[in-house]
Amino acid sequence: MALNLFISKMNSRLLIFFLGFCHFFISQEIKSDRYSFTVYSKENGLVDNNINDLKMDKDGYLWLATDNGISRFDGANFINLNNTNSKLFFKNGVVNSIHICKNSLILSSKNAGLLILDRKTLKLKKLISTGVVSIAISGDTLAYVTNEGLLTVRTLKKVLRKRKITNSGNYSIAFWEDAVFVSIERKGLFKYSRNNLKTLGKNINAQNFEFGSLVKSKKNGLIVETDYYAYTVHENCELSLTKGLEKYDYISYYTENKAGKPVIVYRNKSPMIPYKNKLTSVYINSDDVEYELRKILPVNNSIYFISTNQGLIKQCLKKNISEQVSNSKIEVPNIIQVRRKIIEGKNNKLYFLGFPGIVEIDKKTKKSKKYLSESLSIYDGVWANSKIYFIVENLGVMTFSPNNYSLKHLEDSIIQKDDNYYSIASDEQNRIFLGGNHEIVIHDFKEKKSESILLPNQEKVKSLLFDSKTKKLLVGTTNGVTFIIPMQEN
Repeated sequence: MALNLFISKMNSRLLIFFLGFCHFFISQEIKSDRYSFTVYSKENGLVDNNINDLKMDKDGYLWLATDNGISRFDGANFINLNNTNSKLFFKNGVVNSIHICKNSLILSSKNAGLLILDRKTLKLKKLISTGVVSIAISGDTLAYVTNEGLLTVRTLKKVLRKRKITNSGNYSIAFWEDAVFVSIERKGLFKYSRNNLKTLGKNINAQNFEFGSLVKSKKNGLIVETDYYAYTVHENCELSLTKGLEKYDYISYYTENKAGKPVIVYRNKSPMIPYKNKLTSVYINSDDVEYELRKILPVNNSIYFISTNQGLIKQCLKKNISEQVSNSKIEVPNIIQVRRKIIEGKNNKLYFLGFPGIVEIDKKTKKSKKYLSESLSIYDGVWANSKIYFIVENLGVMTFSPNNYSLKHLEDSIIQKDDNYYSIASDEQNRIFLGGNHEIVIHDFKEKKSESILLPNQEKVKSLLFDSKTKKLLVGTTNGVTFIIPMQEN
């Protein structure tokens, strides 16, 4: 009978392993060019490469529990604390878990108890000396189970209540719905009253999974992660496979991002994160190092920290910050296309100026349309007076109206068709400014007249910028000096 049961369990585990192995290869995977990894180890200042736990506090510091003390990481530098620089630290240096409790950290050791660390001063206080297997925090209240099977609820100052529970090798504890839940290895799942620790419910059938870690979920309440599946806890400690995770059959760690979406470690090897509304695996290239992934800390939708047996991994998803919009279909084949200026018009339209001509692109649909058939080489332009004013090589100044697609030359007694200008700007009034070889031309398009201002020392104008706050025109010249010319309002 015992032998048959043993064989049945072995077959079940082999099946689970096989299904998990298949799932590893058939699951969707993010392409390698969409993410990057940075590994931090003792060479970078980390106190120890074997990381057991990691947490981030409200100030953005990352705290790491290792086999040789703790490290605080600010994104660039590590500050370390262990038994070499603190007499109160655990003698063997091992910190199994780390927890945030207001302005303090609770350091937990399975052999040496609990320490309180002030996050600001880095000063330590001893809370208890008995080894703690699992700890949970709710506000300023702690609940923990010692390695002797003593369940305790307390504040940092005093013990509130305690009771002896079933002695076992491993525990996981969590506060949920005004109760204390404890998963006990080879025994099952138990629910205790938070007020007096009386037993409120239990599921001894849960021992079929041998042991499960308890994780609070924004969407599912309380989850039991068993190294195989994730189960949701219901009334009377009943369990069901967590919706959306039924097909994931080898979950070695479960957590959630700030939006409540699941983030898991698959088979201790592959992080799986929400990506395009799907839980997607990320391949870690480890040709030289065999990483055992332990826990994931989501910072946001693109940055994740992963604790391993070989140091800390920072995983960054690369955002799509650019998208190419091709207008080759509306251009002459094999012609070089240059876009020197982008002007935003109305109705989600963008106007790309350069060579050849002007191309309009709809920001929403990404559809493009060429307006000018002439091979105009446009250097600069500006939106003013419901038109685009632009300067063209050897053709002076022109205007383009998107309303009726009209194209006209702008000329008067000062502005000529064959003039060369290098830059153009406009103000909030009725003027545009043109930068020429040694002059600035101010054109009032309502009065339809221009005036010219010569620059001293024969400086050549290369760029113009009108500052709406100071009402001044900034002029960049060839020698790198910027002239500021006061402008008088009409």
